[in-house]
Amino acid sequence: MKQKIMGPSQEIKRATSAGVTLIELMVAVVIIGILSAIAIPSYKKNVMRSNRSEAKSTLLTLMQSQEQYYVENTTYTKDFTDIGYNISSPLSEQKRYSISADTCPDPDNAGGGNLTIDECVLLVATAQAGKSQVEDFDLDNNVISLSLSSFGIRSPEGAWSGKY
Repeated sequence: MKQKIMGPSQEIKRATSAGVTLIELMVAVVIIGILSAIAIPSYKKNVMRSNRSEAKSTLLTLMQSQEQYYVENTTYTKDFTDIGYNISSPLSEQKRYSISADTCPDPDNAGGGNLTIDECVLLVATAQAGKSQVEDFDLDNNVISLSLSSFGIRSPEGAWSGKY
């Protein structure tokens, strides 16, 4: 049998051709970094929108209870125990939002007066401190608090419609 004799240059070629070079590894790391920089903010934005639906659902459910209470008592209530909740300020299902009730601002009074609780109730969902929704901002970088009045007015409109 004939044996092939390898010279030193052939051994060096074989050793350098196996594996990944440092430059190739750095290019891969840079590509992953660029993709992450694009994907992570987009993912966070979609998670915020998804979590916002929890607040919307809670507000709509509570408003339905408020309307039933109004039919029976000809007034709305600020106390959620009156409409069947065991606490006066409930939280949304995943506890990302606290819900409060107040009177509606008077649309005819430019001075900032409010209507009475007999006329209108305003439910507001505010992000809980320490939860991910605290970073939920609108286009002007204001933290979003969703509200729903018994007149059917939803605010901010962009958050309800999914624009931001």
